[in-house]
Formats: sequence, structure tokens, C-alpha cells
Amino acid sequence: MGREDPGAPAAIDDDALRQFRALGVRVAADAAPAPELVVEIWPCHARTWAVFVACERCWRAVGTLGGLIWLGLDLVQVAEVERRLDVSADFPMLQAAETAALVVLNEAL
Repeated sequence: MGREDPGAPAAIDDDALRQFRALGVRVAADAAPAPELVVEIWPCHARTWAVFVACERCWRAVGTLGGLIWLGLDLVQVAEVERRLDVSADFPMLQAAETAALVVLNEAL
């Protein structure tokens, strides 16, 4: 799994330019829009990826004074998502995606 470079400047669309102009702020718009992030998924991983993405609100976290600590996916909710999508994820692949996501989610700690 990858993610976009957080240090890269965001592209400014026409609507944002109009809003800036309405506020009296001058912003130089890029001549070429930023390339769209494309992630290719192998067909054998498509079901697992669909379940993983559908589980975006199925994460367990603990709030501490230092911020949130992400613990992982709630497997009861994952099973419900699979039931509702009528699809079964490859559990080891789902765990691999969860582990990679936890590294990113908890990197600030």
C-alpha cells in the first residue's frame, strides 16, 4: 500500500481559485494539474481490498493523552461487512493490509 506525498503541494482547482479571488487572495495556479494517484490491485486481491476499503469505519482505537492509538480492525464488524457485501476476504491478506495501515496510522506515536 502506498500513500501520497504529504509534502507535495495540493492542486488548486477552478472553484478554489474563485474562492481565493473572492477573499482577495492571489494564488498562482499550476499550469498542469497534479497527476491522479492510481493504485493497481491484482484480481486475486480484489475481494480482500473491497472488504478492507468497506471497513473504513471498523477500526478500534484507544484515546490517550498523546493521541489515538489505533489497535486494528474490529473483526465482528469485518464479518458483518463481508456478510453485507456477500463476499469473503482472504483473511491473511486482510491482516497484511491491516498491519500496513497500522504502521501508517500510528507513525506519529
